[in-house]
Amino acid sequence: RPMSTHVEKIAKIVDQLDHPDADRQREQMDTLISLGPEALEPLAANIAFVTPRARKALVHVLGALGTTKAILPLMRFVFDRRDNLEDQDARGLAMRGIMELAEPKHAQRMFDFLMDVKGDRDPFVRGYALELMGRFGDRRAEPILEHAAQEDDEDFVRQRARLGLQVLHQEGDGAQDALK
Repeated sequence: RPMSTHVEKIAKIVDQLDHPDADRQREQMDTLISLGPEALEPLAANIAFVTPRARKALVHVLGALGTTKAILPLMRFVFDRRDNLEDQDARGLAMRGIMELAEPKHAQRMFDFLMDVKGDRDPFVRGYALELMGRFGDRRAEPILEHAAQEDDEDFVRQRARLGLQVLHQEGDGAQDALK
């Protein structure tokens, strides 16, 4: 099938993501998810041009496509929309998607991004970023996680930082065992 037809089909479905009926919106999201990773580029391209409600749905779809190629558009969304209050829920959802898609091979590239968002004003972005930071086994994360686990104003963030520390210590122990 020609690419332009495919892109047009995706655009029509994306237009329906703003539907006020939650069941109808969910159907459209499921349809987009079923298209799989090849839908990634047209979906990512639409993210800046839809309503906040549709954007939140689109972010969910990107995370659910199950491809690590969605990480970059999700990172860009979290970073670029940080001053946009109407995208707050979508940014937390995007961060959760990043957390679910990220693999150890992404650790180097991801660390700078996580450092940039660890102080984000959105507690969900902060919390998921801190938890993910611990998952990569990078010891530079330890003091950051310890500080957040004790000092952050939000309970969610403190919990996620503690989870990150727990995983960091497990990863570290595993790494030490592998070196023996």
